[in-house]
Amino acid sequence: MQVFHIATECTGIASVGGLGDVVHQVAKQCALSGFDTTIILPRYGRLDDGFEARFGERLRHALRTAPVHPVRLWFPGKSDPGPQDTEMARFAEIALPAAGAAVRLCLVDSPRFARRSSPYGRPDYPDVYPINLLLQKAALTYIGARVSPKVPAVVHGHDAHVATLALAACRGFPFSGTLNHLTYVFTAHNLGWGLRQRLWMDNVGWETNFLAHALDVAPEEIRSCIVDDGIHAMPGFEPFAAAALHGDHLTVVSEGYLWELMQAGTSETAESDMEIRTLAVFLERHRRAGTLRATLSGITNGIDPEEAGPEAIDAAVRPEGIACGDFDWKQPFQAAFRHRLQSPAIRPAYWDRIASVTGSLDGFHPDRGVLFTYVGRLDAQKGADILARAVEEVFPYRDAAALCLLGAGRSSRFDEIAGRFPGRVVLLDGRSEEVAREVFAAGDFLLMPSRFEPCGLADLRAQLNGNIPVVNQVGGLSKIVNGQTGIGFFGLGDRSILRGLVDAMHRAADLHANPEARIRLMRQADAWARQTATWEKVFPAYQERYLQRPRPRD
Repeated sequence: MQVFHIATECTGIASVGGLGDVVHQVAKQCALSGFDTTIILPRYGRLDDGFEARFGERLRHALRTAPVHPVRLWFPGKSDPGPQDTEMARFAEIALPAAGAAVRLCLVDSPRFARRSSPYGRPDYPDVYPINLLLQKAALTYIGARVSPKVPAVVHGHDAHVATLALAACRGFPFSGTLNHLTYVFTAHNLGWGLRQRLWMDNVGWETNFLAHALDVAPEEIRSCIVDDGIHAMPGFEPFAAAALHGDHLTVVSEGYLWELMQAGTSETAESDMEIRTLAVFLERHRRAGTLRATLSGITNGIDPEEAGPEAIDAAVRPEGIACGDFDWKQPFQAAFRHRLQSPAIRPAYWDRIASVTGSLDGFHPDRGVLFTYVGRLDAQKGADILARAVEEVFPYRDAAALCLLGAGRSSRFDEIAGRFPGRVVLLDGRSEEVAREVFAAGDFLLMPSRFEPCGLADLRAQLNGNIPVVNQVGGLSKIVNGQTGIGFFGLGDRSILRGLVDAMHRAADLHANPEARIRLMRQADAWARQTATWEKVFPAYQERYLQRPRPRD
């Protein structure tokens, strides 16, 4: 069987967050299961430093010898230089080692991709939709030359950027039904506001015409995927609607998030209701009418302990004596981490990816203080603003508590908090997987006050590192069992999330003062993650969908 993963990012190549982790891990499991596996990504103007160092010369050689393929892409108003109805693309193939197996990487080289220095950047890249459509059409061009009706093949599209793959492949003019025999699987990694790549239609006629031409499909195919929105009262083309109507399987990244999607508009779940309600209504309407082609399911993401546990910490700072369930290394590591923060000269080279360090942990003492941590985007979904307010409430009453925050982007609110609690708050502005591993290993409690959370990988990473997750049990974070694998609370609105987080932080500080109970919880959380949440346990759910033969298409 052939499996093609199409995505905008992948860990170790061009990575930003959890989506890249999942693409990397699912592809690796495909290869380990004996599937002929390919990852298809854009070749951006800049790829990850580690990839460039390891594969840069091989990539440049592959591009020099790769033929140029015209990819049909025209839309009203197109003004890009060159032939107006096509864009040129080259496919550079590189074999990547994957734990004893091999994954084929296909980087799609095109001037449109090269203009980007990273996978995302709206509004810096106003041609976001042409970029998405070019990736999909180029991927289908590449796949079409490599599949045969005699060999089962699966196209697995990751997130909304590539969710119109099946529509383009099975209804689009350039492919003329030649790819109808493939199985199309789509995974929605995040259905949040602004993340579904919805094309708003303030001029329905113009946008419908734009998409019909760009995708080479009939206008009625576009109109069938237009979803009205209850907040802005403006219709929009919904990529996941196309995935549901034309794909074979549509998955979301946890059973809890699927439940919220299916309940949206019918019962109170989380604040993401308004963001997913119209999509939920669309899916339910087509399910009842029998026109929903794709099956819907939730598959919780897994974790790889060797890549996310303390065993993955860079050798330059990795503690000795690491063993599953034994966290004797943790307090000395905390002290060493604090020392690195105080002494920039002794930090490993990868700390250069941290743009700035604000505040310090000079007042934190690992032998008596509790270290809270936060790793992630400083945005509304993650509840960063709620966290800031909770710290202001809790820290005056917990004078031994400290916070280490790692996230890209400066926050004036956290800058103020660092000044208000000197020596107890440090803000690391930047994105570094190696530094993240240090923060996960150094922390006592990881704070996740998310307003909504599709899956949550940070909580699993924290469990492996003895960093007890403190979570709002929405979406995928409902897998945390309060008192068994972490500290959980449940809030639907900002006020209840704040009150739940403040109470949970006080409970965490009390637990920290009881070493026997804290270590017992750390060991339970670690054992649960290693025994039930690894990718080896998760992947069979994807494999089951890959092996199901698609229903005939009309």
